[in-house]
Amino acid sequence: MYAPDVETEEWGLFPREREGNIYVHNWSLVEDGVVPTKGLFRNARVQVLTNAIGAKAQDNKLDLKAPAYFGKYALLESGLGLTHEHFSEIFNSHQENLSLESQVYAEDAVVGAHRDMRNGVRVATNIPAVALLFRTLLIPSPPYTVNHMARFKGWNFDPRWQPAEPEWLGTHYTAKNELVTVAKPGQRPIVAFVGGDHDILAVQFVETNNEIVGANVVAGAQVPVRGIIEGMGHAATVLVNEQHASAVALRSTVLASGKKTAVVLDNGLDDDVLAAAAKQGLLFGAYHNILTPTGVSPIWNGYIGDASSATPTQLATSVVPVVAVNGKAAVALNVNNLAHPAKHFVFYEKGATKSKLTTEEAVKRILASVEETKLDAVKAIVEGAEVSLIGSVEDLKSIF
Repeated sequence: MYAPDVETEEWGLFPREREGNIYVHNWSLVEDGVVPTKGLFRNARVQVLTNAIGAKAQDNKLDLKAPAYFGKYALLESGLGLTHEHFSEIFNSHQENLSLESQVYAEDAVVGAHRDMRNGVRVATNIPAVALLFRTLLIPSPPYTVNHMARFKGWNFDPRWQPAEPEWLGTHYTAKNELVTVAKPGQRPIVAFVGGDHDILAVQFVETNNEIVGANVVAGAQVPVRGIIEGMGHAATVLVNEQHASAVALRSTVLASGKKTAVVLDNGLDDDVLAAAAKQGLLFGAYHNILTPTGVSPIWNGYIGDASSATPTQLATSVVPVVAVNGKAAVALNVNNLAHPAKHFVFYEKGATKSKLTTEEAVKRILASVEETKLDAVKAIVEGAEVSLIGSVEDLKSIF
């Protein structure tokens, strides 16, 4: 006797996508150097993030012990005080560690409120609270289809994404061979990789044909949120200054009252001016801003403020709860795209005597923060403006 062969039919469903496993999102993170082996949540639902945090929101507020908003940090730049080889070692280790995490969260948004000046940005992290609070700090973008190929400007020149060579099949060609001549923009030229038990904060700029097209920011879990803001903001200002000849992007605090706009620049990172401006209801743009002859555009959507006065962030499809740590929280400004051109430039030096400065002195001071190639752009935005030096945040009251 024998058992006859039994024909069986095996089948399965493809694609096996689900929340946390969307193939194009996975591939986009692979292009960023992280291979999500277990779960990737891009712009995850608020409930997914709060469940991962493991704390219950009370009145749309989460009281947590981490991440810290403020603390010591030092921003390093690859090629300036940090060798490219050392950065690569840190970066590769960071990517490998994120690849091993059970869950990775990718927050895709933009920096730069004005459409013509904004850049796509991604925060890739294994810390759900970081993803949640940056949803308030970053400027939300309209929903779009992720193109895993399109990270940096000029991605379409990559040989991997070139049109296939046509093959004649006797009646027609298999593909149309189009000559690629125009560089297409990237979707996420700036990516911050946040995680790991260390306090390293470093940025590396990516160049193509001697043009800066993006940046990688590495931040350990011990880096305070303020440090991550500084790293990403530095990347954004350098990129904007590279892209737009007439724009000057730099660390600054922008105040607005009616049609009047003032730009305050200081030589420190203690945020005294920002806190005072927020308290007085004058804060328009925090940390980093883009200045042009036609107006001023914030790079960030929010700032770090007192948790007691913070309210949930209202987005188009969700409400983002307040993430409070040690009395501080991310506070949304819900910024406008553009304020009126700045007519007052204020330089803050703690303890200095309040005085007037010349336009030439203003140009000199601003150029100390940007490349010499921005000289004409700086002159254009400062021309005709009032220039002051103040030594106390109380002097902000007299600006308008």
